[in-house]
Amino acid sequence: MSAKSEIVSQIRTKLMQPQYEEAMGLWLEHLATDENFLLNSIPTEESKETILKALNMIAKQVFQGQEFVINSISLRKNLTYNLIHGGGFIHRANFVLFYFPDMEMGCLLLNSNRTYYIRISNLDKPFNPAGIAPGDGEWN
Repeated sequence: MSAKSEIVSQIRTKLMQPQYEEAMGLWLEHLATDENFLLNSIPTEESKETILKALNMIAKQVFQGQEFVINSISLRKNLTYNLIHGGGFIHRANFVLFYFPDMEMGCLLLNSNRTYYIRISNLDKPFNPAGIAPGDGEWN
């Protein structure tokens, strides 16, 4: 197993444990800055509707009562690892994310007035607003 395959496996495991901050840390440290990984990623629309639905739900909780716009969203897919990644802005706050379509799960790092680590998953379940907290960014 290659080093990148091992990192992807560790990220998947961290999402299930749930250790979202650690999953995002592995993503940022090992893949988000890896030139070959990024060069082997192509623009995608796959899972965009699911991701936008999650972003809307998250923004409603984080920016309670404020109007917000999700913009400049860019999504790419690394075909080798079946991993969608990208970023953009919500209400002047930037975010990065990664998402595994086969798991229907990923993680979002949102930098607002605080930093939130939020798991993206189970979008058909009712949203639990207690799941978003600085340093505890869990969303189920």
